[in-house]
Amino acid sequence: MKLSAIVATGASLAMPALASSGRDGHGLIGYGIQMYQPPCAFACQSAISNPLDCPMDHHDDMEGMEGMKVKRMSHGGEKPSAECYANSEPYLQTLAYCMEQRCPDDVKTSARDKFFEMSIGGRLKKPPVPMYTYVAALMSINTPPTNSTPADEMLTQVSLVEDEDYISNFNGNHGFELSENANSLLR
Repeated sequence: MKLSAIVATGASLAMPALASSGRDGHGLIGYGIQMYQPPCAFACQSAISNPLDCPMDHHDDMEGMEGMKVKRMSHGGEKPSAECYANSEPYLQTLAYCMEQRCPDDVKTSARDKFFEMSIGGRLKKPPVPMYTYVAALMSINTPPTNSTPADEMLTQVSLVEDEDYISNFNGNHGFELSENANSLLR
């Protein structure tokens, strides 16, 4: 038997062993790791790219006009910190409203709350605790939004997520996950 046939046979026998029975989110993508679950929540999150007012995101002092010291904030073109996302009421409300409108009924409230708890600040080992749960963010919305906020404008109130932004992020995330799943099979 040729060496390549032995390796191929051994690899095919080992494949079932790659399935993870360990902790969620650990393993290979497609074998223990599902990248975008629930996909609707990640698409909503990716579609909200507005600058945020983050008073806690101060960077180095800079000389301002007339020699005054000013703080450069994250809304100056830099990505907000995980803490900023977790403490921005307009961001959390916009995200929750988008999830409420876009996620199918089979995405349980508990899955939406888990997303809020674990994914607001990105994929940090210890993400910051958001000021609201998913349900609390929804309940804090006094008036449902009727307009979206352009991506280059500060997000100062709950806003709609445009269909085009949501769909392009949903499709992009889905395509990337399919690609990574296929790559996992090749490893």
